Amino acid sequence: MFSKPQVDQILMSLLKYMQYTDEEVEQWGEDSLKFYIQMKYESNVTKGNYIREKALRVVAGIDLRLNPLFNSFC
Repeated sequence: MFSKPQVDQILMSLLKYMQYTDEEVEQWGEDSLKFYIQMKYESNVTKGNYIREKALRVVAGIDLRLNPLFNSFC
C-alpha cells in the first residue's frame, strides 16, 4: 500500500505528461472536434500521445484503488 506522500509524488510526476501545451489549448478552443481527430490521428501514426494516455490510465487506476489519497491530492 502506498503512503500519502508516495501517492502525491507519483501524481506530481505524472502531471507534466498530462498537461496540454498552449498551442494545444488554442487549437482546442478553435475547433475541439478537429483537435480531437488530429490528436487521435497523431496517436495512431506516431504514438505522439502514448505517454499522456498511459499517465491518464495510471491516474484513473490510483483513483479507483486509492480514492481517499487521490481526493486529498486534488
